[in-house]
Amino acid sequence: QYILSEKMTNEKGNLLFALRSRMTKVKKNFSTQYSKNILCTLGCKVEEDQKHLLECEYILDKLDDKYSLAEIEYSDLFGSFQEQVQITKIFSKLFKIRNELIDS
Repeated sequence: QYILSEKMTNEKGNLLFALRSRMTKVKKNFSTQYSKNILCTLGCKVEEDQKHLLECEYILDKLDDKYSLAEIEYSDLFGSFQEQVQITKIFSKLFKIRNELIDS
């Protein structure tokens, strides 16, 4: 449904697909490539997986609308269509912030 919906752009539809299939660019998804170090790229002392992005202190420090995080759970990736739309919007922001922090 998300692929054909007007509520989700192609970019966000692609992101949702990547999240659901664990193909986003986080170390845990490509653990053979990062076998020696799968800890958070930004410095947290925990494994860098998709769920961690929802909890990463460095990313959350830069997030404007933290209230949105209180309303979602990682499992929403597989929830109702509305939950999928909401969590995809949040992950889009989180990846943008993460990439800016990595590039700076």
